[in-house]
Amino acid sequence: MHKNILLIVALLAVKLSMGQVTTLEPFVVVATRTPVSADWVSPSVSLLSSDELEQKQLLTVADALQSLPGMFLGQSGQTGANASLFSRGTESNHTLFLLNGRRINPGFSGQFNLAQLGLDNVGKIEVMRGASSTLYGSESIGGVVAINLRESPPEGSDAAYGLSAEAGSFGTYKVSLSLAGRNGDFGYSTGLSHFETENQTPHADYRIFNWTPSFRYRVNERITFDFQGLYYESSNGLPGARVDIGFPKAEDFQENAYWMASPGMLMKISDSLKVHLFYSRTRDKLKSLTTGFFTSFNDFEATTDEASLQVDWQATENLLATIGYTYLNNDFFRQDAQFGTELVDNSSNSNSVFGQIQWRWQEKFFLTARFRKDEFSDFGSPTTWSVSGAFDLGETGAAIFLKAATAYAPPQGNDLYGPFGNPLLNSEESDSWEIGLRQSLFEEKMSLEVLYFYNDIHNRIIFDAVSFNTENAGRIRTEGIEFATTWNWNEKLRLYGNFTFMNAEDLTAGERLLRRPRYTFTSGFSTSPTATLNFGFEISGALQRVDRSFPPNPPFVIDIDPGDYYLGRIYADWKVNEHLTLFGRVENLFDEQYDSFADFKALDRGIFGGATLSF
Repeated sequence: MHKNILLIVALLAVKLSMGQVTTLEPFVVVATRTPVSADWVSPSVSLLSSDELEQKQLLTVADALQSLPGMFLGQSGQTGANASLFSRGTESNHTLFLLNGRRINPGFSGQFNLAQLGLDNVGKIEVMRGASSTLYGSESIGGVVAINLRESPPEGSDAAYGLSAEAGSFGTYKVSLSLAGRNGDFGYSTGLSHFETENQTPHADYRIFNWTPSFRYRVNERITFDFQGLYYESSNGLPGARVDIGFPKAEDFQENAYWMASPGMLMKISDSLKVHLFYSRTRDKLKSLTTGFFTSFNDFEATTDEASLQVDWQATENLLATIGYTYLNNDFFRQDAQFGTELVDNSSNSNSVFGQIQWRWQEKFFLTARFRKDEFSDFGSPTTWSVSGAFDLGETGAAIFLKAATAYAPPQGNDLYGPFGNPLLNSEESDSWEIGLRQSLFEEKMSLEVLYFYNDIHNRIIFDAVSFNTENAGRIRTEGIEFATTWNWNEKLRLYGNFTFMNAEDLTAGERLLRRPRYTFTSGFSTSPTATLNFGFEISGALQRVDRSFPPNPPFVIDIDPGDYYLGRIYADWKVNEHLTLFGRVENLFDEQYDSFADFKALDRGIFGGATLSF
């Protein structure tokens, strides 16, 4: 079926006129839900462009995020295994993921697997670290990752398509097709890919098919309709942790199927008044077999319906007001996959209103104030707010950024209806603040950013091993410093790096939070010595970690130091001619032997290469 879809789209592409598509990215949207110049955006926000993603030959959203400041990403296994993101030390279900503004369903566990989403049709990724509930609602104590699909080519541009194939270590191969075009007022872009790997650990094979369609139709100068979609299905073995009885387990597996369908409309009522609304339906289905002390063979299903309305009013040249409404409904279903016995069939919903004011003063000061009220059917009615300011210090080339905010995260399906769930749980809540500085040097060729952040998260949902119940009884605190720099040495050489120091504490237990390194860093360079050759090198590391192992023998639970690690990678591509590009990369260049999470070995050095045909 997948090969037939690829063939149909490829045949359609052949009929289209050929050309190159160029996308400009002069602004950031995730920080305010409206376009804002990057000069006024806090160092808490990072932008990954399509050019950067392609040049580094990154394959998944997980690959893209792990090199950003304040972010640590780990996997309970090798390629395709569940990938968890800890943004500024918050929980792995405290970061919200959006696709073209639509909420990505986190599934029954409340934790979206970043390893599942490819980058084949992604135009850019905007990341906002820190409390973001006032703008985006639940699951955003740690921040928001906004994934934006490629836009349709501008009017008058030709269509473009590309076919890419690569192969490499661990029995890995991937084929992908990208397509973008315009026919009058109708524009589209789409990406399809199939990826497979055997990995190194026995019974850890993984395969996934991805499809990301995006369509846009302009009725007239005032009204535009759009449709955003996402579909993937994957399967992988679950060999388990090294300390598990029977490792590597041959019978355990996981199958996942996900889809999103979301129509929307943008209305420009006047030059100063715009209305954006959309409806989105997503469904995440998971079948999983895990054996051991607790054997589980279940079908999980989480369905989300989201309706969103946003109104932007440009009251004056320097004052923009935004109001919005969101309706969200979540359905959770779980059944015994062997006997078909229904175990969970529950739903919850929420109604939310929010407002935002953006005010500029003499191009020196930018103030943003927000307020939000959410009413949940089951979890109370949290109120959140945030205030942020940016101060341009003029000829010094420096700017100061301040922010204070509250945020919340409601319990997820597994918290409420899992084996140890508690349907009486309330939302987790946080108070946070940050202060940052950005300095431009050498005629804006170099940028330095430094930021201090602080999070106090209470009503944390934890499992009580004595009562065997899940409760709102925890409290954690995370604080740290993020530093980042970029230096465009000249037109052919770019240097970059970032460093994060973080202290993440479980105040309830009086100990460090697990799986949060105290120090992380990334540095590298990219260069184009000729018009047809690109080359880059990157090194990253995680230091001073604490993790937990669960051996089958007493004492059954052990806190361990999984060790520091330093990962290198090199990548290069050569444009042979107008249509053919050859590329290759080496992952884990130093052949580091390490566990991303305790007792789950990461991959050794891997070598990969391929070719892209573009028209």
